[in-house]
Amino acid sequence: MGPFLAFLLIILTLVIDFCWLDKDRKRWGWMKDWSNRNKALFFIGFSWCPV
Repeated sequence: MGPFLAFLLIILTLVIDFCWLDKDRKRWGWMKDWSNRNKALFFIGFSWCPV
């Protein structure tokens, strides 16, 4: 349960940072020209990386 909880916390933190905290696009600005589909694929691909 420990590794799964850590993995879930990391994914949740990334999504919250991308969607809510980074309003000035200083951290995620390099993805500003990406479509929503490509952004979703990026996060899905990131979440499928082995722990």
